[in-house]
Amino acid sequence: MFIETIFKFYLIIYGMKRFLLFLLVIPFFLISCTTGVKIDYLAPSEVDMSSFGTVGIASCVPVSDMKSLTPFVRSTDGFHDFEVGCVSSFNKKYFIDATADYVTKAFEDTLSGTKYFNIIDHNITDAIIAASKNGLDISWMLDKYNVDAIIIPKIVSSHVDEAVEVDEYIRRVKNSSGGYDDVINYKYILYQTVSMSITYTIIDTRTMEIYSIKNLSGSKKESTSATVYIKFAKDPVYIAKRLIDSFENRIIEQLVPHKKTEKFTLVKNEPKLKEAKLAYKLVKDDTQVARNEFMRLYEQYSHLPSGINAAILDARLGNIDSAIDLLEKIYKESADSRVLELIVSMKGLRSQNEIAYRQLEKLGTNNKENIFAMVMDN
Repeated sequence: MFIETIFKFYLIIYGMKRFLLFLLVIPFFLISCTTGVKIDYLAPSEVDMSSFGTVGIASCVPVSDMKSLTPFVRSTDGFHDFEVGCVSSFNKKYFIDATADYVTKAFEDTLSGTKYFNIIDHNITDAIIAASKNGLDISWMLDKYNVDAIIIPKIVSSHVDEAVEVDEYIRRVKNSSGGYDDVINYKYILYQTVSMSITYTIIDTRTMEIYSIKNLSGSKKESTSATVYIKFAKDPVYIAKRLIDSFENRIIEQLVPHKKTEKFTLVKNEPKLKEAKLAYKLVKDDTQVARNEFMRLYEQYSHLPSGINAAILDARLGNIDSAIDLLEKIYKESADSRVLELIVSMKGLRSQNEIAYRQLEKLGTNNKENIFAMVMDN
């Protein structure tokens, strides 16, 4: 009897655990069944560069100075410097020059890669700037190369930090007499961090006035671990280059109209309409056919979810105007808050799209004067 009671109690507990597991799985299943629809649109750049067809990139102004590092990398706690014995590869002059050159290359490669501008490289741009700073007339040079704007990058600050973390651990080693000795061992982790702040000034060559100033900043940390001490630290210039590479997307966002994606979730089939099952299945296979099926269901049954989904898929197909028109019609009939939220979101996308397309309509010619010394020397 006692054993039977224990067995029944086990079944109850086991059954509860299975039921709780079932409850956990159900919401996950429902969430995973939610269909997301990605809508692409064109986002405008932060700076309207639509009047600048040809842009000159000046050589980056290097950072004026930065902190030097000790010849040997210090330990993080300051007590294990002798055990570390790691030689720093940092050379201040090389770092300053190499990072400035790489920033110049990053601007040239990033902006020429967008095909949005005709890019004049730093050699020609530097010659124009030098002539202007020397008081020469540069109008013929600007006319010759059709330069509408000049971008002058400048590294405002750079910082490199290096340290080795030393972790002690005890290892049992068998000795010659058959016993064991406790031996102290070390694990070494070299941490290197590069931080950088860059500004770049856009000069309108027709007015010789500053058109805009933008900033880029960030840091990158890398680590190297070893069970024996690290003889030489990696050259931090390599880390700096990866940091500069990471600014590419920000440069594009700031200066070039670019594609973005917004995700919308299709409305669930509630209230349930049996005929709508096919439309939901079609979404993954053929957006246009699925849109038409949802539209048919909305027109035939006044099924609210089907109408909303037809509008979302319309936007997915690039018909954002008809999507908004349909949503406004549905909102008049239903006054559903979900529909109003979608209308606001879709109109926001359309507005972004329109601004971006206006930026794509290039204008621009020239006129001249001198401002370069002020931008580059301060």
